[in-house]
Amino acid sequence: ETHRALSGVESSVAWSRLYSGIQFQAEALTALAQGIATKQRAQFLREAGPLIAAGDVKALAALRFSAFGEYQAAFMSLLQSWSDANRAEMLAEIRSQVGAGWKPRPEPETFYAELSEIVETQAASLAKIIDEDWQKRVREVSLTEASGLNQVSVVKELPMPTQTWVKQGTQATTQVANLTREEVARVEGPPINSATYSAIMDRVTCRNCKALDGKVFKFGSPEYIKNRPPLSNCLSTLGPYGNVCRCIYAYRFASETGEGGGSGFEQN
Repeated sequence: ETHRALSGVESSVAWSRLYSGIQFQAEALTALAQGIATKQRAQFLREAGPLIAAGDVKALAALRFSAFGEYQAAFMSLLQSWSDANRAEMLAEIRSQVGAGWKPRPEPETFYAELSEIVETQAASLAKIIDEDWQKRVREVSLTEASGLNQVSVVKELPMPTQTWVKQGTQATTQVANLTREEVARVEGPPINSATYSAIMDRVTCRNCKALDGKVFKFGSPEYIKNRPPLSNCLSTLGPYGNVCRCIYAYRFASETGEGGGSGFEQN
């Protein structure tokens, strides 16, 4: 159930599966991050323990214990499945508009590589953010202990920023959904008449996203690209958890005869 009535082309989007999928993927990414971060901390403690005991702040500050590659590989596997699901949903969305007999256009040789690049880029970005943040948190606590400012060892009990990771995972998940939907619509679908900006998945919508909600853009136009969701200037970026915008574009397609849907450029 959405928080407002669906409008026009929005009725062809499987909102329930999209909403629940974003939430599930973000939580699953966080669970993967927690498992890797636990091993990462254990590795750090094996190497840092003697340095902390000796109060060797300089050596401790120079210690590196990145798990970037492990984070990226784990995230890529999950986000690839999510991208595949969004491709299937986008194809079903097109059929709901233009008819059950519609067949996807043949994909160019680069199509699957481009989808994989979407996943790889978002997995790498999320891995970098979480890896660097966790290293910083663990190191800062360790340096405090090594400096004699903390009498009780707390590195082992240092809480993970779970809610932060969930929200960062939401950003990565929404990015993959939007970019996959766009690529599938562009490459496999019939001509795109227009794209409607939709902020329907968030009951609490920032003023920037709310101002765009329902706006209709020509596909590929400067305005379309500038406002591509998740919105870069969504006000959630001003908070402590990063961009948690869950807006998407809903596409209107021409029918196989070149009719249907109209341009839709009524600016709401």
